[in-house]
Amino acid sequence: MASQQTNTQGSSKSRMPFVSGGAYMSNSSFYQAKATITDTAVMTKKSVNRALDLSFGILIVFAFLGWIASPKMAINSNDMSVNSAVHGFSGMLLLAIILSLVLGLIAAFQTMPKPVLVLGYSAAEGFLVGTISKTYEMAYQGIVLTAILATIAVVAASFVIYRSGLIKVNQKFMKFLSISVLAYVILSVINLILVAIGSMSGAGIFSTSFGPLISLLAIILGALMLVSDLAVIDQGIQTGQNIQFSWKCAFGIMLSVIWIYFEILRLLALFNDRR
Repeated sequence: MASQQTNTQGSSKSRMPFVSGGAYMSNSSFYQAKATITDTAVMTKKSVNRALDLSFGILIVFAFLGWIASPKMAINSNDMSVNSAVHGFSGMLLLAIILSLVLGLIAAFQTMPKPVLVLGYSAAEGFLVGTISKTYEMAYQGIVLTAILATIAVVAASFVIYRSGLIKVNQKFMKFLSISVLAYVILSVINLILVAIGSMSGAGIFSTSFGPLISLLAIILGALMLVSDLAVIDQGIQTGQNIQFSWKCAFGIMLSVIWIYFEILRLLALFNDRR
């Protein structure tokens, strides 16, 4: 009887085998939740869409502000180094960099981040997006519009791929994605250090013949991150998660889209340099 009761209780629990919120943070044991009915408001598609609308709305507003406030200086296409990229950056931009990093890490590690945390990240990251976009636009005319359109295309393709079931999002997938994204982040940090100390010129490894291929792989990783975020949203709704989890999902989507946009921007710049 005791065994039968245990099995009954176990079967009443529907657990989330993974969570995303930025695929690089994914881990099969990061978050588990019961599908239980409580008095607490639960997340729905409407609550997720509301969080996404507010997050991206603020990001766009601050991206516009960052575009206006960015220094009137273009990246030297022949020397896309750390020094040329940050030359003339204002104190406000440096503050945005620090805030986006700190708030992003906090939101990534929290299961139920508060709306103010996610919106604060949106504002800081939006300022960075606007400034960096303006800098690239001054170096490569028309690159921002092309990058935006390409980002929309990748996001749409990711949505179609997920809905069609072409990619099975499970623990194996999440583990592979986590390792791949972590490896890319480590590579990027090492590359940044080598460029900063002068061991490599230009954009470092991205200036080599393998640069476009690496950027293309990074875009694919971003698309897979987005697929994992969509899966988490569906599971969050199915398992009746607290409505605050909507903000975690919004953070994950926003992080993945920004990743894709920046990587496309860099890939287009690399192609322009090779003409």
